[in-house]
Amino acid sequence: MGVTAAVELVDSSQRDAVLDMVSEVIRRHLWPLAPGGPDGQGWPLGRALDDRLIETAIARVPGVRSVAPVRLFQRSTRGRNWLPVAEDRTGRGLITLSAWQLPELAMLSVGIGSTSSTSLPPGAEGAGNGAGGLAIPVVPELC
Repeated sequence: MGVTAAVELVDSSQRDAVLDMVSEVIRRHLWPLAPGGPDGQGWPLGRALDDRLIETAIARVPGVRSVAPVRLFQRSTRGRNWLPVAEDRTGRGLITLSAWQLPELAMLSVGIGSTSSTSLPPGAEGAGNGAGGLAIPVVPELC
């Protein structure tokens, strides 16, 4: 999956630090192992991905004044292009997972503003140019 998000800042002089914290909060929220996940116990198998829960996690970051609606993306059936997740009539994006699945965050874009990007940033792996790639999970180092 891919996620784009945008925030408005309380203090623009803290831009880089706040954007880094927002990126880290999204990664941690979607992380399948403790201390990640929505409850700090890791991501429950088969739990649906809800853009509103990601927005709530972002809103808790110090220095964020407001959060633009988060946009979710999935790979196309051929696996080469990113497609936006269809929203329901309330504007909510939801990705349902099978009982054995966990989320895999393969693309993340965080910016400043009142709207999240409706497409991938230029140069993102697989972004509309037909370029394939190999997703390799990266495990963060923890002390």
